[in-house]
Amino acid sequence: MIPLAALIATGQLISSSRRKLPDLRVGFLDVHPRRRLWHLDQGIGCALFCTDYLCTVVSGEKPTVIAIVDDDELVRIALQCLMKAAGFTAVAFASGEEFLNSGELERTACLIADIRMPGMSGLELQAKLSKDHHKIPVIFITAQGDERMRMQALRTGAVKFLTKPLDKGILLDSVRAALDS
Repeated sequence: MIPLAALIATGQLISSSRRKLPDLRVGFLDVHPRRRLWHLDQGIGCALFCTDYLCTVVSGEKPTVIAIVDDDELVRIALQCLMKAAGFTAVAFASGEEFLNSGELERTACLIADIRMPGMSGLELQAKLSKDHHKIPVIFITAQGDERMRMQALRTGAVKFLTKPLDKGILLDSVRAALDS
């Protein structure tokens, strides 16, 4: 069990209504694809690391995750760092298939996807999400976009269609707009 009382005592987790917090039993929590927290009940050190996650679980809120799908590793890393620097939780995937099989669909509040990727394209990913009734706002990014492709993406419900190199201000404004919609 997670020592929630210890979090409250240290001021890290405060319930505004002072109601009794539920017992959370977590043996394994995959916070980041490459970083795993085991045995959260082993002490405050681990629990403090994921306080934001615990607060959202206790309050019942869904965490806001920005999913990034791009076959270019450098672009994925740069976008993930930009989203984290802006205060968002970001996860990155090398392909549409990897994203669909990740288990992050329900937590994803916004998707940033490359249009042209090997295997499933960004447009095919958007069509699959729509077909499966996942209402995730999509921002498309591409280095090789043309007007026809842009119109197709926007017609099928994309929030924004941006060309690389990306302007970080415009991208962050687009993400905020997508989260507000």
